Amino acid sequence: MDKIPRLTAQMQHPNVITDAWATKSPCEQILFEHVLTFFDVLELTALAGANRYFHQMQWPRSAILYDFDSRPLDLESLDSKLERLGERLRSAASEEERCRTAWALTVLLNSCYLGEWGDGGKLARMLASALVIPAPWASMSTACAIAQLLRCSDTTLNNLLAEVGVTEVLVQLVQHTSAPVQQVALKAIAYAANAGICLEVGDSLISRLATDLIPTIISIARWGAYPNQPEAVKAIEALAAGSGDDQLKVVIPDVLEFLVHERAEMKKAAATALVHLMLIGEDFVIKACEHGCLPKLVDGCWRSTGFHQEMLLMCLELITMREACQQMAVQHGILELLFQRLQDGNVMMDRDRQRRIFYMLLAVPTDARTAFLQESQRRRASAIRHMTWIARQRGNPNSASAEELLELLG
Repeated sequence: MDKIPRLTAQMQHPNVITDAWATKSPCEQILFEHVLTFFDVLELTALAGANRYFHQMQWPRSAILYDFDSRPLDLESLDSKLERLGERLRSAASEEERCRTAWALTVLLNSCYLGEWGDGGKLARMLASALVIPAPWASMSTACAIAQLLRCSDTTLNNLLAEVGVTEVLVQLVQHTSAPVQQVALKAIAYAANAGICLEVGDSLISRLATDLIPTIISIARWGAYPNQPEAVKAIEALAAGSGDDQLKVVIPDVLEFLVHERAEMKKAAATALVHLMLIGEDFVIKACEHGCLPKLVDGCWRSTGFHQEMLLMCLELITMREACQQMAVQHGILELLFQRLQDGNVMMDRDRQRRIFYMLLAVPTDARTAFLQESQRRRASAIRHMTWIARQRGNPNSASAEELLELLG
């Protein structure tokens, strides 16, 4: 450990930023770019205790995972290092000591793949139990380590995490009073849901967590810390995409409110979440319509561009696929919007968007023809010109739909 004194001297005047979400300070820049590449995980733990500048840094800051290129791990000594870390985590050490150990474990997890371990099952069980047993010290270090474990998406590890009850820890982390801890916990839930991870034996993630977590996640999205609000909506999106649980219907009114949020990132996250909620089934589509989604979606399409508009159009497509909702869509001005989109130059280049627009117009043929005749002559001519160009494109899978629509409107 002769490297520690030199490092201490090098960090004589650090500029430590206490904001948990701020960018790395010069002190951390040195640490993460020049130290982690040379120290092994146990030396890093010793550094955490010996270096007074590092020790003074907030543990939530020092536990945040940064991307870095570490040297190849010595896999032959990995087992013993993990065993020693596991013993320290399970010991009666102080909370600060366990936080240091969990931070070191997180660094290690960020430096290797589970597939490289000789006895993955044994190590995964040890790591999982070590993280769950000291649950009362739910800190950023815990959240980061669990998030890293979940991100590995290893079937054996997922099953072991389920057996030791890591969902209980996730519930505590999302409900934690520390906003940075909440943020990492929300990301961990998204990792788990996106990977289709089963965190309770014989049950899905959402079936176990919905009762305890959905109200908390919605509360964070509404009134939580500024950086956590979109993360909460993204967690809802991931849960909807990964489960299809009927309990998620309760979030629809809140997600619809986020569609008209003052923050652009909240609007985009809400649009994507609504797509995945509607994909669960017809009941979700009908419930969204009953809670007034159509005027928000149509107005949002007029105002948005790019990916955000694409998500809103997907929602409208899912609505027009349901016969029970088609007339509601017509009454809220969807046809005028679609004819305007046909004149958008971007649609000429985006075949997915072409397909959606053609499908929605052909789903209500009589109403589409009536609405088209009410367009100005200039707008009708522009729409026909674009549809004709698409119909004549070789290899365009939307050509037949364009021809059918031209015949209908002609």
